[in-house]
Amino acid sequence: MASHTGAAGNGSVPAQGMGGPAGDGIRRLAAVAVLLATLPASVVAARCEPSVEITVSPGDTLLQLCGKHLENPGRCPTIARLNHLQNPDLIHPGQRIRIPAALFRGTGLEGVITFLSGDVRLEGKGGIIEQLAGIGGRVPAGGRLVTGVTGAVEVGYEDGSSFLMRGNGSVDVVRALRRDNVFFDRELLLGKGNLITRIKRATGREQRFEIRTPSAVAGARGTEFRVGVGRAGETRTEVLEGRVGVDARGREVPLAAGEGTLVRAGEPPLPPQRLLAPPGVEARPALFRSGPVRFAHTEAPDAAGYRVMVARDGDMKELVYDALLPAGEPWVIRGLADGAYHLSSRSVDRLGLEGAESGTVPFTVRLNPLPPFVKTPRDGERACNRSLTVGWLKVHDAVSYRLQVAGGRSFSTPVIDRDALDATEFETGPLNAGTYFVRLGSIAADGYRGEWTNPVEVTVVPPPAAPEFEETRCKGSVLDVRVRAVPGARSYCFQLARDRAFAELLGEEVADRPAASFPLPTEPGEYFVRTAAIDGEGCQGDFSPPRSFQVNRSFPYGALGILGVAGLLLGLLL
Repeated sequence: MASHTGAAGNGSVPAQGMGGPAGDGIRRLAAVAVLLATLPASVVAARCEPSVEITVSPGDTLLQLCGKHLENPGRCPTIARLNHLQNPDLIHPGQRIRIPAALFRGTGLEGVITFLSGDVRLEGKGGIIEQLAGIGGRVPAGGRLVTGVTGAVEVGYEDGSSFLMRGNGSVDVVRALRRDNVFFDRELLLGKGNLITRIKRATGREQRFEIRTPSAVAGARGTEFRVGVGRAGETRTEVLEGRVGVDARGREVPLAAGEGTLVRAGEPPLPPQRLLAPPGVEARPALFRSGPVRFAHTEAPDAAGYRVMVARDGDMKELVYDALLPAGEPWVIRGLADGAYHLSSRSVDRLGLEGAESGTVPFTVRLNPLPPFVKTPRDGERACNRSLTVGWLKVHDAVSYRLQVAGGRSFSTPVIDRDALDATEFETGPLNAGTYFVRLGSIAADGYRGEWTNPVEVTVVPPPAAPEFEETRCKGSVLDVRVRAVPGARSYCFQLARDRAFAELLGEEVADRPAASFPLPTEPGEYFVRTAAIDGEGCQGDFSPPRSFQVNRSFPYGALGILGVAGLLLGLLL
């Protein structure tokens, strides 16, 4: 039984042994020579393709080995030519026969979905569409993967190789074969979008991995590289590890690690371009408590811009943000929901080629619960009531609130510091005159304390003093009230009531002088008046202590006059 080992390119030709009838060997050699003379150049050039060495076992013949391993046993003369066998029958145990890997018998190779996110579908032969729902799905040769705007899919193979495609992409698996378990042969057709390809090499195994685009072909073995198709059909290839050959318009450009090239539609590849180093991400908070998220960075030399990516996973597969940002501008990322994230970036040169990714930077966003909206007091308000009423709107994911009132913006020494407030209104109680700052925060069910509101500035001004009564006089059917003028007062509020608590108001008047008049109540009894001063900004001070006055029952002179007239008339009649 023959054994085989992998080899890249050509190796040394083993020495020939003697065996088999000489006449048969000469006839077969002649046949091989005729066939080799008619081979096309591409077959002869197969010497540059990956190859595998098979060690001859006792009893093996070249025809037997070809029949066992080759997809087309009729290519046996090619094997004889490549190994410089003068007599195909003259091979012996221990001898090594080199066979191009592409000639081995192939069996279908299915890819397996190893990562899936968002809108991804698999289009099979005949236009059958399957909406992929989870990891583990199979991707056969002939299938087409299509990703939507938010879609991402990674396909892995049994040899450890894989490719990853993100949003707005389309790739056809044209060919996927395993040839005699020593050669893996794959061809992809990238219609649009970007692929990140990782090819894993293993001892004793060779492979061909080609990615075709509308404008170029990229082939690699044992490497990691990116291929992208732009809107104008141009192809960009960037090599991160290993080597890649990019072919277009009959010209091939070899790329080493850290190099890339651009192929415009209908043109050959540009010469290899050195990929730019990634930008540096400066110190940042581990937790962003308010949005938007901002990252400071150091510019990379010659960078025209940067690709900035944010993902939920450290492997940067499940992207939630992917943008090209111009050089010289800050990185401002909006719209991130609460959660843990990782940031990575690449430098982009003037050709649009992207360099290696920076290391991932983990960070967390926790914006909720949001601060409540403060209804009262208004910012800049002047309050003359010594007690402030702080009111706010309910936050849907907050279970309670916290409140601080302080004499300075730093809130280093708050005069009020309350926690776990269930209501949406709070009365501060008496405050001394002065400037105060008020802020509120929400508290989540898990105890997380959200950000504070911006401070609301309010000035508590001393109210005007309560006026002192000068005179309260009943004059006919009018009650005149006069008080002493209060310094700084622009007007005065007078009230008349039936009760001392002024629950039953009979009249109220605001006058621009310290005096007012009310109609005298007609019902006898005790009544009360009080007054308060109002300054130029409308701040009303405390009411004065109430002053009472009495309305007595009046003598019924009218009724007495009527009775007198009636008596006089009665006397005249008598």
